[in-house]
Amino acid sequence: DRRKIEDEITRLNRELKEYILNELVGYDTREKLKIKINHSFEMSKEEEQEYARILKKEFKENYIDLKDDVRMNYKKSIVLILIGIILLAVGFAFSNHHDSLMAEIANIGGWLLIWESGYAIIYTLADKRKEMQRYNQVIKSEIEFN
Repeated sequence: DRRKIEDEITRLNRELKEYILNELVGYDTREKLKIKINHSFEMSKEEEQEYARILKKEFKENYIDLKDDVRMNYKKSIVLILIGIILLAVGFAFSNHHDSLMAEIANIGGWLLIWESGYAIIYTLADKRKEMQRYNQVIKSEIEFN
């Protein structure tokens, strides 16, 4: 019975999390939140506090997972940029030895790696950082039950 309740809370948390994140679109991430949850059943103050703790814990876990993902992708992008620079250097070296096909392949590969990694750092990871700010905004919010 306890497992069934925990599964239901997890499902509800996912749905509530998605709803909260959708509602936050357009709001400044630096803005202090006050989340009001309306319910039609009796809840004690302890139950309200426990549910608020569980909800914030869900956001905190997502924040930590996303932060780890951003760190790992950032490191991968830096490594790929370095490999791209090495390929450009190899392409330059081959161009001096009149092996133009190898030089072109190395140059194209180098620029491709640099471009894709730069795009990931600038755009993709920026979106994830924005999502992390949203999670942090909810973690720091005040949750009120009505």
